Amino acid sequence: DPATSKGPVERKVVRIVTPGTISDEALLQERQDNLLAAIWQDSKGFGYATLDISSGRFRLSEPADRETMAAELQRTNPAELLYAEDFAEMSLIEGRRGLRRRPLWEFEIDTARQQLNLQFGTRDL
Repeated sequence: DPATSKGPVERKVVRIVTPGTISDEALLQERQDNLLAAIWQDSKGFGYATLDISSGRFRLSEPADRETMAAELQRTNPAELLYAEDFAEMSLIEGRRGLRRRPLWEFEIDTARQQLNLQFGTRDL
């Protein structure tokens, strides 16, 4: 108990907060979405997912080209943007707030499909 201790007190992490995972209304700005987003690119175009932790709103899109992806980033203005370590279009995201470089395995498509189907109780996306 910190109140009765005379020496160091062991603390435990109770939650980890990043810019896109803030859900405490006192810390959120009114009239502004606080989105956690992830961006992916392959030969067919882009994949883009956004999640508003406070409302549970989840959205997926597949912008076909760089211009459409740039417009989507501008429109959504995520608080945190996750991207794979081999993301080729760095000029598209440079200067954005909350950039988080992530390992490739976190963007593995089969695992992502499986996890989304589990989360939403579906057989197919």
